[in-house]
Amino acid sequence: MTASTTTTTTATGEAVDVFTERIFREAKETLKDEPELASLLHLTVLAPWVETFEDAVTATVCYRMLLNPHNGAVTATECNNNSMGMDMFCPYALRGIFQKAFANEDDLEMGHTMKEAVRKDAMAVIDRDPACASLLEVVLFYKGFAALVVHRAARQKWYLSATNIPPGYNDNDNDDNDDGPVIIKSTTSRKRSMTALFLQSQASAVFAMDIHPAATIGAGILFDHGTGIVIGETAHLGDGCTLLHGVTLGGTGKETGDRHPKIGKHVLIGAGSSILGNIHVGNRAKIGAGSIVLRPIPAGATAVGAPAKIIGRSLEEDPASTMDEDLKHVGHFHQSGSVTTMSTAPESISSSSNNSQHNNHNNNNNNNSGGDFSSNASNASSSSSDDNNNEHCCCPYRGYVQFLTKVAKHPLPPDSIDYSILSKYLEDNGCCNHDEILATFFALDSRCVGYVYRKDLNPQCLTKTLIETTTLDANQVSAVIQALKVV
Repeated sequence: MTASTTTTTTATGEAVDVFTERIFREAKETLKDEPELASLLHLTVLAPWVETFEDAVTATVCYRMLLNPHNGAVTATECNNNSMGMDMFCPYALRGIFQKAFANEDDLEMGHTMKEAVRKDAMAVIDRDPACASLLEVVLFYKGFAALVVHRAARQKWYLSATNIPPGYNDNDNDDNDDGPVIIKSTTSRKRSMTALFLQSQASAVFAMDIHPAATIGAGILFDHGTGIVIGETAHLGDGCTLLHGVTLGGTGKETGDRHPKIGKHVLIGAGSSILGNIHVGNRAKIGAGSIVLRPIPAGATAVGAPAKIIGRSLEEDPASTMDEDLKHVGHFHQSGSVTTMSTAPESISSSSNNSQHNNHNNNNNNNSGGDFSSNASNASSSSSDDNNNEHCCCPYRGYVQFLTKVAKHPLPPDSIDYSILSKYLEDNGCCNHDEILATFFALDSRCVGYVYRKDLNPQCLTKTLIETTTLDANQVSAVIQALKVV
């Protein structure tokens, strides 16, 4: 069963919703095998008014949020008169909030209705968590799943306020391409939904996870264990991500506005990691447990440490699903997959740092940040160990810089491009940001060998990479491609 396959046909030709059929079947089997759970099941999944999978989720989440035995069968009059002696929130009203959110097909979160997203969330738990054996246990017991359900309903309440405008999402094509950082249209508002804040607060108290209702979260998300997860107001979390317990997507202080991380699709974030500030983590990245990420991490990178340092490239197509928490599936810089490595390249090939073309450039630009990569990278590398230099200390590319410095000391294979060549042409066409140049070369260096063969590049691929990793305009990108003689 997949989230995209929602119905099946019986022998009589009747359409049956597979999620609804499965949750009822598993609940009835459990009731037969473990009758001591009768009270719980009849107050949640098997409550008299429950007819669909979404109803079962609503009944269970409402029960857990309020921890009362009313099973949602309370009238509006009883709520208004408080005749049931309730002292917190009307179960009837709470049930209505979730039912309305599930039925809403107009207000999308990262392109998904709440119904679509919750079903994909449930399947993400079943597919990725080896401890999970049934859809029923996801709905009844997995607090990460429950917290996501509450967030999705709270977000709709938050943005129903007239002055609350949902933040924009920079992936209108709804594909797996990394479309770069998200641009926020609006964050806070003059009018705040107290109901949304109640849902956030109560979910935090019950499930030990704090997700601001304004945060934007994709579908197919797994909060594994979930305890201690914090997601800030302007944070974005892309489709298919996995977050372990203790993860924080937070700000850096008291600044206002757009101040939280933007996480791409299929990203794995290890236990206890903190990603702080309005920074972008690209698709398919892996963040090791206990890391503190203070600078952007490119797509496909694996970063670990405090501050986080890129140690290589993720080898999986979907790191969030493979759950490589011990980082065994990483293409490290020193483990080259190249056929012609730096140590075996012909001695007749001149070193990239001694290339005459580069020397001419270096002699005329002694004060530039580019030029002789070997010396510049060494300086950056040594600076990165200076705890007083925050910019270098926090740079996630400091390990990659050290690797490229070693690579630059060896002969460059024929018809290939190294960092210094790319840096020269990027700088000549207006890109002087060291981090952008490193991000571009890292994206192109898919084998983590420190150089790229021209035959492995094409104008379309290079154009896409330059648009994603730099601020160059279309004319500048075209000029770089021509200079690099990529055809």
